[in-house]
Amino acid sequence: MTAPTPPLAAPPRRTSRDPQRYALEAENRRRARALEQVLALPDLDQAPPPPTLQDIPARNGRMPLLSLQALTLAHRVYYGESGTLTDAARAIIAAGLSDTDSLTRVTDRLRTWWVRQRWPTRPARASVTLRDIAHDGGLIRSPRTCQQRTTGNGRAPAGKICGQNALKDSDFCHHHDPRPQYVARRAEHARRLAAARTGDLIDLGPFRAWCQQRRVELLAQADSPHRNDRGWGRLAAELGTSTTVLLRVMHGTHNRDPAKRDLIRARTLRAYLTDTPVSLHDLYGPDTPTSPGASAPAPCPGCGAPKDRTATRCLACHRAQQQQCTHVDHRGLRCPTRTADPSARCAQHRRPLGPRRPRPGRPSALTDEVLLHALTLMRPGQSWRHTAEILWTRNPADVRTAYRDPKALAQAITRKVRALTGEDPDRIEQLRDQLTHTLGQPVLPEPSPDAQNPISQFVPAGPLRAALAARPDLTHAHLSRSTGISVDVLSRIHGSQRRRAHRVHRRTATRLLEALQIPWSTAYPDLLP
Repeated sequence: MTAPTPPLAAPPRRTSRDPQRYALEAENRRRARALEQVLALPDLDQAPPPPTLQDIPARNGRMPLLSLQALTLAHRVYYGESGTLTDAARAIIAAGLSDTDSLTRVTDRLRTWWVRQRWPTRPARASVTLRDIAHDGGLIRSPRTCQQRTTGNGRAPAGKICGQNALKDSDFCHHHDPRPQYVARRAEHARRLAAARTGDLIDLGPFRAWCQQRRVELLAQADSPHRNDRGWGRLAAELGTSTTVLLRVMHGTHNRDPAKRDLIRARTLRAYLTDTPVSLHDLYGPDTPTSPGASAPAPCPGCGAPKDRTATRCLACHRAQQQQCTHVDHRGLRCPTRTADPSARCAQHRRPLGPRRPRPGRPSALTDEVLLHALTLMRPGQSWRHTAEILWTRNPADVRTAYRDPKALAQAITRKVRALTGEDPDRIEQLRDQLTHTLGQPVLPEPSPDAQNPISQFVPAGPLRAALAARPDLTHAHLSRSTGISVDVLSRIHGSQRRRAHRVHRRTATRLLEALQIPWSTAYPDLLP
C-alpha cells in the first residue's frame, strides 16, 4: 500500500465563501478524513496468492459456478485495484466470465468464495477511501475531471470547480458539456423534474373537508375519549401518517412555497386514502390527474375497478384468488405464504409442471412405488436410514440412479412421510393400504452384489445387542481379547439405555458375529455382509 498524500495546508479560515478557499478547505477535510480511515484499516499487505486449480474443490462432482479466470480477475480487482466485491462482480460480468448477468448473484458467489477460502476482507467504506487517496483516481475517479465552475443553484457556492469525471470524448462532464445533444438532454431532464413535481397537483379543499368530517366520526366512535382528544391522532393513524404531518397539511404549511399552500400531489393523497372507506375518485371524481410518468389506470377484467396497466387484475381480485402455499418442509410445517399461481406454490417453492426426470447423482422426487416399498419394509423401532439401506441393496425402481446415496434416499423418505402422515402410525398404515390397493403388492428384487455403498458403513446395533444378551457367559473382557474391540464399545452396544449405541460399524459387527459364531444372514437378513 502506497503512503497516502498528506493533507493540503489550508490558509486561515475566513468568513467569506470564496470559491477557491471553499474548494481548498473541502479537499483538506476529505484528505484528512481519508488519512484517518486508512490508518485505522487492517493490514492487507499480506494478500493471499491468486487461486489455482488445486484451490477449487469439486462439490458433489460439480465445479463452482465461477471459473478460475473469473476468480483470478476478482482477486486482482479486490487486492490489486482496491475494489469491492461488487466491483469484482461487475468486472466478471463485463468480461463474460459468468453464466448470469445478475450482479447480486455474482456478488453472492464471490462472497461465498471469500468466506470459504478465508481471504481477508475490508469494509466497503475502506475501499472507497483507498480510491479517494489514490493519485490516479483508482476505479471510480478519472484522472480527467471537469474544470467548469458551479452556478450556485445547488449546495456548492458559485464559482466552485465541478470536479466530476470528464466524459471519454470530452473535457467536460455530462452536466457542463456544451454539445447540443447534452444540452437537449439536460433541458429534457429539467422539464421532466418540473412536470413530475407539478403535473398532478390538486386542490386540498375536498380533502380538508373530508378530514374534518372523518375525525368527528372517529371521535364519536371512541370509547370515553380524553377531554383534549380532538380526533386528529386517530385520523392520522388511519391515514398512515403522523399527527404533525396531517396538521401541516390542514394548516397549509406542508410546502414552503406560498403558492402551493392549498395544493398537494394526487399520489400523496392516494397513499393516504389507501386504508380508508373512501378513495381519491370519491373525493375528486374520475378526472383526477395522475403523474406524467405514471400509467393510466385500466379496468380490471374481473370486477371492472381501475387497475395498473402492468397488472393482470386489481389488488382486490388478486387477493381473492390467493391461497396458502401447499409446500411442506422437512419439519412438517406448511409454508405461510399466499399465492395466486395455478400450481398453489409460492415463487420460492414453485417447480416446473409435469413429471420430473430423475437426475443421476442428485436427489429427485420420491415416487409412490419407492414410498410403498419403504412403508412395507418399515418395522417398529427401525429408522428410515435402515430402511433406505435395504432399498439401496435391493435397488427397486432403480433408486441408485435417482439418488446419490442411502442418506439422500432416507431424507427423501422422511420428508415424504412427514408431509403425508405427520409420522402418525395409524396414518402411515392407512397410507400403506391405499398405495397397496392402487399399485398392488410390492415385490423386492434380490440383493445385487454391486450394491455395497462406501459412504454408509453402519448397521443397526439391535441384532448384536440381542446376540450378546443370549450369551451371558461371555464377558466384555473376553470378547475384547478375542475380537480386538474395546471394552467401551462393547459396553455401549450391550449397555443401558442412557449409553446405548444405536449404530455399529460393519467391520465391528462382522468381528463380533464371528466371535459369537452367528452367520451374518441370520443377524441381518436384508443387508449384504
